[in-house]
Amino acid sequence: MTSGNIKPLLAARCAIALPVLAVVAGCGTLVFNQPSGPEIDYMDRAEFRDYTEQVFRRHNAVQNRLMMTLSDIEESHPRRYQRLMREEHRMMQACQRLNEAVAAHMDGDEMGFFQRLKFPLDVTDCERRTANVEASLEHGPPQL
Repeated sequence: MTSGNIKPLLAARCAIALPVLAVVAGCGTLVFNQPSGPEIDYMDRAEFRDYTEQVFRRHNAVQNRLMMTLSDIEESHPRRYQRLMREEHRMMQACQRLNEAVAAHMDGDEMGFFQRLKFPLDVTDCERRTANVEASLEHGPPQL
């Protein structure tokens, strides 16, 4: 295959790819720890793109649900409200790079080399913190 044939093929793949895929360039396999524990997972770029989109959508859904819940419990359950506020803050910090990457892509910007290297860790950290908030929302205040 000549280089003239490769460029249209690459352009077609880029045009089809989801916005989050563009954040992570290149080919190969990503290796990273699972958010649930010490297990190591291997994903190719397409799998990582899908995983990243899933984490981004889940984070946004949990954030929306949290906003609705916080207004309802602020006065009736002040301790739970404070705990959820702390968890939300940790989740927002953990998901900041994912949100920035999506926003940068939408603006036509790209991540730097070192940011792309750290991005899989950022996504799994976001997933972990989002799961913590989601569990707190589902289970309510802990039973003492």
